[in-house]
Amino acid sequence: MSLKSLFKVNILRGSLLLLIYLLYSYTGTITTYLFRYALNALTRKDLTTFLYWCSVEILVAIVSSIFLATSTYLFNKQIQQYIHMLRDKVIHHYYQNGDGKVAKMQNILNNNMKILTDEYAKPWILILSSTLMLLMSIGVLFSMHWSLVIATVITCIIVLDLPQFTKKATARATKTASQKNAAFLKTVAEWFSGLNVLRRYHAVNRLQLALKQDSATLATANKNKQKTMSIADGLNGLGNSFGQIGIILWGGLLFFHHQLDFGGWLVASNFAASIFDELWDIIDSITQIKATQDLRDELYTLTQDNTETDSEEGAAPVAFSVKNLVINYGRHQIKYPDFTIKAHDKVLLSGDSGTGKSTLLKAILGKLQPAAGSIEYYNRKNELITPDYRQIGYVAQDGVLFPDTIANNVTMFQHYSEVEINRVINLVKLTDDLAKFPQGINTTINMDTPNLSGGQQQKIILARAELKSQDLLLLDEPTSAIDSKTSATIIKSLLASKQTVVMIGHNLRPEVQKLFDYQINLKS
Repeated sequence: MSLKSLFKVNILRGSLLLLIYLLYSYTGTITTYLFRYALNALTRKDLTTFLYWCSVEILVAIVSSIFLATSTYLFNKQIQQYIHMLRDKVIHHYYQNGDGKVAKMQNILNNNMKILTDEYAKPWILILSSTLMLLMSIGVLFSMHWSLVIATVITCIIVLDLPQFTKKATARATKTASQKNAAFLKTVAEWFSGLNVLRRYHAVNRLQLALKQDSATLATANKNKQKTMSIADGLNGLGNSFGQIGIILWGGLLFFHHQLDFGGWLVASNFAASIFDELWDIIDSITQIKATQDLRDELYTLTQDNTETDSEEGAAPVAFSVKNLVINYGRHQIKYPDFTIKAHDKVLLSGDSGTGKSTLLKAILGKLQPAAGSIEYYNRKNELITPDYRQIGYVAQDGVLFPDTIANNVTMFQHYSEVEINRVINLVKLTDDLAKFPQGINTTINMDTPNLSGGQQQKIILARAELKSQDLLLLDEPTSAIDSKTSATIIKSLLASKQTVVMIGHNLRPEVQKLFDYQINLKS
């Protein structure tokens, strides 16, 4: 996030915003300055002139308020458009790289974006308006007496240097609060993913304890952040107060030496207060902006790493071989036998729990890197290739559905003909299930109150994989939630394709096992 990028997101609106803030600052300054004439008329007991200048002040103040309301509206539109653009880039980064945890993404897309909006973007616009008001106020003071400007500038330089004393502390506190928020979201995601299991075993106390620990840590970090910010504000406020008092005293000396009239002295005192109020806003804003440096650096890294990977080199594999393969998974090391899967083979992968069946599929998909050995991939001509892992079909044990229609979950928001969609719906025996829903395939999947059984969900995910029709298809217990008779029919249909199929299966009936060309049994 940068000020330049914020302006460039809509240059026309940004330019209009600068113009309106300039007009707002000018009219605000004029309003205060006109008070001098009203005061002088009051000291002369000239009621008509006093009322005249008061009326002019009110009109200018109304115009100034309109400028402020308009500029606030335009700025909010500008910042929301910019935040939307940044979110798109962050989402694009995680989509292309696949290197983010849900909790981390939530923290960046929600918490960090809010922090940057409140403590970076908004402070910059406050700096803009305050700087304009400050400059115009100094101009008015110069028209009254040049020494007021000299005294103001010297005091301003001293006060502006105060944030340097708290810069590192505020930045560290802000970064820590963001990290603890990410940790809390991670804990929420990890524990609530197993909420039904916790309920079944009445383990609510352990859930509360886990959340309480991270919540307390987050609260402490936020308290520390607020404490650090308060100390910085206190130091800045102290300098501000001394500055205001000094200018008021100097104006009083000029009045007693007949260098200023009474109205001029009061207005000068008012402008002095205004200058240091604006200076306070500038200092406070600078403190907030500097505190967000680490978050901005992280966001810059995410939004700059957006090279397209859709055109990355790689080909669609149809076969593969495993040679001396060793995978480190957690604290365990899994060694695999050498084998080759040829094009169009239909292979059943079996073995006891913990022998690394699902781990092997993840390695084939490129999600896990071998500790030793290799996996080699081949195309239809049996040529050794560098694989495009996205061209490998995969159905996981815990397949993912989205809060959209069944049709869109099958097509994954791509365009397919009705004939193609009906083919895979029939293949996975989903037709009768759809007939139970009033809206059929256009039924929206409810993620909060599930309206699909586990078997229906698996059928949708299988239909999705078959619609993609990739040469190599990996299946991790794809029909575990489907009754055995329907499961056997679906597996038979899947194996009738020209795809190379590797499927993990448990407790399959003998007649189903015979549908495969051969079986690879992994052992501990």
